[in-house]
Amino acid sequence: MVGTVVSSSAEADGDVHLQIRLDPPYQGVLRPGNPDPLLGGLPGVGEHVWMEGRYILDSQHHAWAELHPLYRWGAINQ
Repeated sequence: MVGTVVSSSAEADGDVHLQIRLDPPYQGVLRPGNPDPLLGGLPGVGEHVWMEGRYILDSQHHAWAELHPLYRWGAINQ
């Protein structure tokens, strides 16, 4: 998946939530449970990134879609 980081937050359970505005070819993977608008080594807000990970529907977080775990990511130089 490819998109732009719009927010980042550390959660009490140790997860880091990165909200990504997906590029148009990837927007179809979002589910109704995903927020709208999507709000040390992690990408920063405004950075354009590619991501690889296991695509799941997280039933404990309002059935939103996410990559969990995230296997790897990288910045896309524009």
